[in-house]
Amino acid sequence: MPRLPQSYTIAFSITLLVPTHGLAAGFVQSPAYIECSKLSTTSPSTALAKADEWLKIDDSYSAHHCRAMALFGMQRFTDAADALELVRDKIPENDLTLQTYVTKQAATAWESAGRSAAALTTIGQQLTAMGKRKGANALVSKLSSDLLVARAQIRIHYGQRDEAMRDLDHAVSLTPINTDVLLARADLFQQLGDTALATNDAQAVLTLDPKNEKAKALIAKLTATPTPEKAIP
Repeated sequence: MPRLPQSYTIAFSITLLVPTHGLAAGFVQSPAYIECSKLSTTSPSTALAKADEWLKIDDSYSAHHCRAMALFGMQRFTDAADALELVRDKIPENDLTLQTYVTKQAATAWESAGRSAAALTTIGQQLTAMGKRKGANALVSKLSSDLLVARAQIRIHYGQRDEAMRDLDHAVSLTPINTDVLLARADLFQQLGDTALATNDAQAVLTLDPKNEKAKALIAKLTATPTPEKAIP
């Protein structure tokens, strides 16, 4: 399968460096990690050397994540994906949020390496692991929904629309008031030519968030009257 555009991999590099609020405590508390994060974009080979030195004295998942960032910065995407899966395995079992975050990074690294099947597999592994977990039902539902949307996006990119729709239907069933999930499904309905269902999802988003500009734009697009072609004289 074809590789993703370079712009996509650059965007991933940015997300790799900027954990969202609530994830920062998992990685960014260490000065060594902060330095490595910066070097992974400006001088990834230096970052890799520092990560390897760090790992000699500290086998923490933060040190391994530093190494993964450096590998990605060097465009060694397969090695980065392997390193990120190792990071996920080292994260404490109860930190499902950080596991999910790293899983999505690993999936993008696999895609960047042109290995979409591996990307789908790594997401599937995390979904299976969370499905076996007892308790924390609300969090598991939210994170599973996030991963299902991520997997659907990969499948859409490679033309697997039926599989993508199953993932999005499942995601909506887990988090029925998540506007991002509803919009993702609305977009796919539109691609499939099902204007009615796309409109239903977009309207549901506006019911939850009346100011949602993406939903407004989609409805405007769905309800626009095509301009008739002029007859050739």
